[in-house]
Amino acid sequence: MSEAAWIQTHTGRAFEFERPTIADICVEDIAWSLARQCRFGGHCKRHYSVAQHAVNVSLYLELVGAVSTVQWLGLHHDDAEAYLPDLPAPIKHHAEMAWYREVEEGLARMIAIKFDLPSAGALAVDHADKVLLATEAAALLGPAPRPWSAISGYAPDDRIEMHTVSPARAYELYMQRYAELARRVGYERTDEVGTTKRCKTYAIPELLKLPAAKLGRAIAGEDGLVLTSAQARRRLYQLLEDGYTHVPACTEYDERGMCAGEGELIGE
Repeated sequence: MSEAAWIQTHTGRAFEFERPTIADICVEDIAWSLARQCRFGGHCKRHYSVAQHAVNVSLYLELVGAVSTVQWLGLHHDDAEAYLPDLPAPIKHHAEMAWYREVEEGLARMIAIKFDLPSAGALAVDHADKVLLATEAAALLGPAPRPWSAISGYAPDDRIEMHTVSPARAYELYMQRYAELARRVGYERTDEVGTTKRCKTYAIPELLKLPAAKLGRAIAGEDGLVLTSAQARRRLYQLLEDGYTHVPACTEYDERGMCAGEGELIGE
C-alpha cells in the first residue's frame, strides 16, 4: 500500500490508512459512514445499516445484563469499518490478505485508545454479535442455501426487534446511543466536533415555541413544499414521538422527509 493512501471523510478529514492518528478518528465520521453501509453486502431485503447493527449489539448487551463499559465496547465494535469496509470472511482471512488484517488491527487499536474502550468484554461482545447475526439473517435474508459456520450454535433471539430505519435515522440512533453510553462510562470527548453541516437544521422544541405565523414558513414537508402552521405543528409533534430531535431546512430528503445531507437552503 502506498504511503499516500488516504480517503477524505464526511467531516473533511484526510484519513491515512497506514499512519492514522487519534485526531483523525471522529465519531461523526464513523456514524455517518456506518449508517450508509448495508449489512450482508447489501443482499438483505431492506437496507439495514452497520450503524443500526452496532446500536442493536449494545442494546442486546444491556438486555442480557452486561455492564455499561461492555455496552460501550459493543457500540464501537465495528467502528473500523467506517474507514476500512469489511470483507467477506473467506476473502478477509486468505493468506494473501495479511496486509489488510494488519491495517485493520492497527486501526482497531487506535479506535480503542480514542474511545477508551475496555480491555475486558470482548467475549461478551462477540457472543452478542453472533446472536445479532443469526437474528438479522433470519429476518432479512431468505432461507440459507447451506449452513452458516459463522453462526453455528447460535439461534435468533425474538427479544430483539428487527425493524429497519433509513441511513439518516441510523446516524441519529448511533449518535444518541453514543452520547448516552459516554455519560454512563464517564467518557469525556476532548476533540472538536468538526462536523461539516451540509444544510441548516432546526431543533424541534425551539420551532414549537415560534408563533403560528412563523412556524409554517420555517420548515418544509416531505415533498419539499413549505407547510401551513397547523401542518407544521402536527408534523413536528409526530417527529418528536418518532424520536427525531431536529428537522432540515433544505430541499434534499430521505424517504421519511428527513435531511439526506445535501441540498439548497429554503430558509434562514
